[in-house]
Amino acid sequence: MEEEGPGRVDPVLDLIEIGQFADADRDQLMKLVLWLAPHMRSCRKDDAEMVDRGPLTWTPVRLESENVEFDTSCLGTTVETHEMWEVIHKDSLTRIEREGRLMGIINQSRYRLLEAECLSRKIPIEFLCESILEGIAYVEKHESKRGFGSHQFWHGLRVALDSDGILGCCPLMAPSSFLYSSWTGGSADWGYQLHPRRPVFDLLCASPEEQRSLASRMRPDQVWFALSRRSTLDRDTKLLLDRAGQVLTVYKKGSRVAACKGSFKTGKVRAIQNREDWCLWASNAAIRTREAEGGIGNGGHDDGAVDRIHCALVEAQVSISGGTGDAAETARVSARPRRRADMVRRLKERADTICLTADGVVPLDLGCPSSREALLGPAGAAYTRSGIVVATDGSLKKSGAMGAAVVAKDGRMQARSVAVFGQPSSIRPELTGIALALEGCPVEEDLNILTDSLSSMRLLMGMQRKDLPLSLYRHSVRQLLLHVVKLINKRAEVGRSTRFIKVRAHRGEPLNEAADAMAAAAAESDPARSVAMDLDPDAVYFSYKEAWVEWDARVREELVQRAAERCVTRTLRPKRGRAGAEASPPTLPLTASWLLRPNQGRSTLGKVLGEMKTSTAKKQVLQSIAGAFPCNAVLHKWGIVPSAACALCGHPAETQSHIQCLCPALKEARIRAHHNLAHRLWKGIQVSTKGWVIAIEQTVAGLQGLPQPEARLDEWQRAWDEVTDVHLEGEGEQSDTDAATQRKRPDAWAVCWDKRCLLILEFTRPNDRCELSLLNTDTFKTVRYTPLRDRLARLLPAWEVGIQTYTVGIRGSHDPDRWHANLGRFGMTAARADRLMQDMVSQALTELTDLYSVRYAALQHQQHA
Repeated sequence: MEEEGPGRVDPVLDLIEIGQFADADRDQLMKLVLWLAPHMRSCRKDDAEMVDRGPLTWTPVRLESENVEFDTSCLGTTVETHEMWEVIHKDSLTRIEREGRLMGIINQSRYRLLEAECLSRKIPIEFLCESILEGIAYVEKHESKRGFGSHQFWHGLRVALDSDGILGCCPLMAPSSFLYSSWTGGSADWGYQLHPRRPVFDLLCASPEEQRSLASRMRPDQVWFALSRRSTLDRDTKLLLDRAGQVLTVYKKGSRVAACKGSFKTGKVRAIQNREDWCLWASNAAIRTREAEGGIGNGGHDDGAVDRIHCALVEAQVSISGGTGDAAETARVSARPRRRADMVRRLKERADTICLTADGVVPLDLGCPSSREALLGPAGAAYTRSGIVVATDGSLKKSGAMGAAVVAKDGRMQARSVAVFGQPSSIRPELTGIALALEGCPVEEDLNILTDSLSSMRLLMGMQRKDLPLSLYRHSVRQLLLHVVKLINKRAEVGRSTRFIKVRAHRGEPLNEAADAMAAAAAESDPARSVAMDLDPDAVYFSYKEAWVEWDARVREELVQRAAERCVTRTLRPKRGRAGAEASPPTLPLTASWLLRPNQGRSTLGKVLGEMKTSTAKKQVLQSIAGAFPCNAVLHKWGIVPSAACALCGHPAETQSHIQCLCPALKEARIRAHHNLAHRLWKGIQVSTKGWVIAIEQTVAGLQGLPQPEARLDEWQRAWDEVTDVHLEGEGEQSDTDAATQRKRPDAWAVCWDKRCLLILEFTRPNDRCELSLLNTDTFKTVRYTPLRDRLARLLPAWEVGIQTYTVGIRGSHDPDRWHANLGRFGMTAARADRLMQDMVSQALTELTDLYSVRYAALQHQQHA
């Protein structure tokens, strides 16, 4: 803008100052900007002053070379030869080869742990290589079918049960948090000099012979625990467990207690769900009170055994004669069952409160035996360095959300995690994690940073070059990069070192895994730091979900949605009448009217159409939505065919609804479409919920045969004895046109024994041309089964009996509110319900096009007949 006088005020600056007020109205600002825009033009050349002449004029900021180290030794390769065996360590993995042929791969940390044990016991490494191959075959055989416990689960059990050894677990999968481990129960895999006092027996993958061998070591007077699965537990072993102990707790199917497939090879600590119940047993000695356990006294006399014999005699006398005459003794004996129950309850609470997460991370604790494996790993030397040791990591999700985190060893620095904003890239959150470590570390301490981002390290190393390349100044994370460099230089000025140590991602490095989990959780969370370091002052940013981002697909989609909403509002705005006349609703084409109907699931339909590939099927769907599918009625209207009648059944008008819902020649295809949709819905409910039994198209006899809990057996059978198949056909008089419909059974039943809830489930695929089609269909089905519901409610007074109707039109119309309410009764989350509705709409469109294909095939067959 040009200055016309000394009193002239720059309107652009005024507008910026107005916009900085929190109470500034956005619409008013928009009007001011639109008013100002036509009057803006470039300044005259003689008035133009370049404040910033670009990167070439900027003062270079270089990274100091002193007191800054970069360790990338983990990228190197180490080869060891043991007679015919060759052991190669690279990328945190250990490859075992024999005569040039690859025999197996395991995690490098686990190999080093087993190698150290062999060296201390003077066992040849050749024997270790042979044993590892045997272990790999064993693990690969059982991990996909039976599953092994995750390291996080075993670590939690060790702490909860105060256990000091594990028996029966393959050394490749055995948790290193135990001081002692033995696969067979005889020779030790590690900790051979120890004798566990509170062992845990792993029976999950053991064969019947192995189970009996391990069970022979479960002495009745010893404290021990055992983990088993019901489907593979040997009968003799179960008898011994029942006799010498009891079930402490059960980890139900779906608990995150199992290790992911291939974890022994890659070192991944991610936990997955178990496929069946796991039972945790405890010996009688483990749940016995300390007073009853006794001990070994001086002089070799077993005072504990004498005490136990005395207690047994007293208890026998109390049970036979009703007392010993000593009130205190009687009270003590009678209180023993209560103490035992309390001990079981406390042990169960500790076992049930184990922290189980999907990431499977085990916190690094140098006081825990598992730290020995970490110290022997590729980054083990970093844990013993002077100063503070931290791990940083960044997370970039598919949606573009980013997060960063830092975790310190021994808690010497507070762990932090923040959301990261800006243009989505992997380097931005990684550098943010490094910045968090530098910001949180005291200047007077040396700092060791474990990072899995080689690109971040190379970017920082590039800042040490004397011929600083122009690309670094133009880098998308320039502001953040300069911030990190200044923090490092500040530490170097006071003589404190900063070391960057490269570690491999997802290789079981404890600190790195913990930082990775925190960074992933921090993505899309509220920012805990200023976003000034994340934004490039030379870029244009948009406010998206209260965050500043550069132009990308998310911004484009948001703007398209807003433009569409404004277009809808403008389209539906009533037209103004003449003076004094009321505004009339707008006249819309049929397709626009159908698409703009509220509460019909159009957003879900749009997502499904957006994911469909361009094909003949998508063309047919779009034709159907527009009411322009080339059926005879449409073609006759356009003057292409002489008659609008259906060529298959002779109906006078072959419309789209006739093909999809009425034509007798396509009846079997329609029934198949209904069954495909209904079965997809019932399967989706069954998979996404717990505690519900879905019985599909069952009669009364079928419902009586459902597996029932013993506590519900009597009331369930008494109720169904009084109900006949007639009640499934509805009560009351019905018209002749409804007779065929009334003879149908409900599409499905849903039973929840714990909640005493019984639901009648009905699914319908109607024509959705009319705006009230969904509502009318749901009302009809509800009225149809109301008599049956009322009768069942009388016969099951303690039960909740209800009706749920699910309706999806032939073109994907559905009522999202009704679906959310129905699926919420099953305990399904809103996100799962949305995914299920999207799957149902996608399936509905598939069935729509399949019916067209069946019609075409029938016409072809009729033509050639």
